Amino acid sequence: MSLATTFILRGLTAPIHSVSLPPAAADKSASSPAARDLLSCGDASGIVHLFKLSTRREVAQFPLHVASVTRVLQLEGGRLFSQGRDRVALLSDLNTGKELSSILTGCDSFCRADAGSLPHTSVSSTFVACASEDTAIAKVWDAHSEEVVCALDPSSLQLDHDRTGMCMEVRLLSSASASLAMGSYEDGTVRIWDLRSAKCLSSLTLMSDPLLSS
Repeated sequence: MSLATTFILRGLTAPIHSVSLPPAAADKSASSPAARDLLSCGDASGIVHLFKLSTRREVAQFPLHVASVTRVLQLEGGRLFSQGRDRVALLSDLNTGKELSSILTGCDSFCRADAGSLPHTSVSSTFVACASEDTAIAKVWDAHSEEVVCALDPSSLQLDHDRTGMCMEVRLLSSASASLAMGSYEDGTVRIWDLRSAKCLSSLTLMSDPLLSS
């Protein structure tokens, strides 16, 4: 079944690499009504564009990166997360584009990062998960202190990095009893990691080709 186009957002001059709906698409209490009306796009020139969905017009441009934006997310509290191939991940004010936190990830690949809260940690903060300078290893940073919390290294499983290949995407998860991350790898495997112990809890090979997302 094909989906019909609802509307087209125009005015962009560079290819789009990431699009994010507001968090209120799932939870209307997550942000203000104004924030719930915004669509964010990250493009190849390093600019994050904000579109007002009710009018279908661009309302802001934030030149946040000096290389292409590979990931953009709208977070609770009027914040914007962006990741670029300039090896930097940023938390910015959604209304002004002002930088709130900057993390040097060392990653210039197209691995998709993630950001969010982890309720089972001892601190109340936003955490950022992304591949590092060694693209097989994903790291988790505390965005407030900008320090590494843990490193998720497949070599701890007696797996050679040449075998696992790059981490293609990492996502933060939360369960009733643990703070978890899910990594998708170039060897076609998805792995679930416990962030408190930095240990792999399970893995499943889904395909022989690179697993771009999970």
